[in-house]
Amino acid sequence: MNALIVHDDDLTRQVMVDLLEGEGFTAITADGPKEAQALLERATFGMVFLDTNCGGDDMGLALCQGLRDEDHPSGVIFVSANDSIRCKVAGLRSGA
Repeated sequence: MNALIVHDDDLTRQVMVDLLEGEGFTAITADGPKEAQALLERATFGMVFLDTNCGGDDMGLALCQGLRDEDHPSGVIFVSANDSIRCKVAGLRSGA
């Protein structure tokens, strides 16, 4: 299964690639929402691992909402250091 990792931190992206590929996924990375959107238009991903603040100003949340608005079939899992209730609720409301 293809997995898309969208995160603005190089080390975090690489750790996630290593973990997912170790479990048999094909991991593709993007460092922000614009690059991710381009990849999503060209390929199919079973899972999208997304940083809520990737690109700043909740751009990760906006990307997730856009996927849901388009009935995109990929599952979305948010990866974030932000553990606030507001962030968790926003992630669920955006479709994760």
